[in-house]
Amino acid sequence: MSAATTTPTITVHDAPSRRWDLVGRSSWGAGHAEGTGPVKGLHRFEQRLSAVPGVDTLWLRAGYFMENLLSHVHNAATHHRISAPFDPDLPLPFVSTPDIGARAGDELATGTWHGTEILELQGGRDVSMREAVGVIAKAVGADDLTYEQSGIADFHAELRDSGVSADVADMMAEVGGTGTTSGAVDRRYPAPPAPCDDSRSVIRSNSSFSGSPMSRPNSVSP
Repeated sequence: MSAATTTPTITVHDAPSRRWDLVGRSSWGAGHAEGTGPVKGLHRFEQRLSAVPGVDTLWLRAGYFMENLLSHVHNAATHHRISAPFDPDLPLPFVSTPDIGARAGDELATGTWHGTEILELQGGRDVSMREAVGVIAKAVGADDLTYEQSGIADFHAELRDSGVSADVADMMAEVGGTGTTSGAVDRRYPAPPAPCDDSRSVIRSNSSFSGSPMSRPNSVSP
């Protein structure tokens, strides 16, 4: 059979009675097959791996990485602004990558999930780009640092100028454009208002607003 007509499969080779616990890092919006840019790949990854027999999978759908802000260091230093295609007041589910890794380790060590479950990871509350830039400006003593919403065409051009391939630039532009406004890149449970004074994110499960911050989510379909 030719490679063009072969669909790769994922198989677990072990004793029939053995079950495997797996924690996978995914993303907000992975529940959608289209309209999410590069997250579409994570959607397919979730679907295929969750279908493997003998594997209990916990998907960590992480929010917007705080570390993404580091890509704006040059513009912040040179032009005293941070620009992105997001509406300045759009609430974003920021989360720090060390917190994601820590939670993944905790779940592997102590978690008791069955079948396929989803755990959304984000900070104690959503934060807009305008607010995030304001926090950065205060922290570094740069009162003139501002946030500027860029158009999708300009955003795409900046990605290409920085060496990003055309395909990846197209996908990123999709996220920054219709993905965040149409609901395609969304979460099952938006974060409720909560204080967020720490520089790192506070990870919480959004399976139940009344549960504890580290509560186990209910089993849900990917």
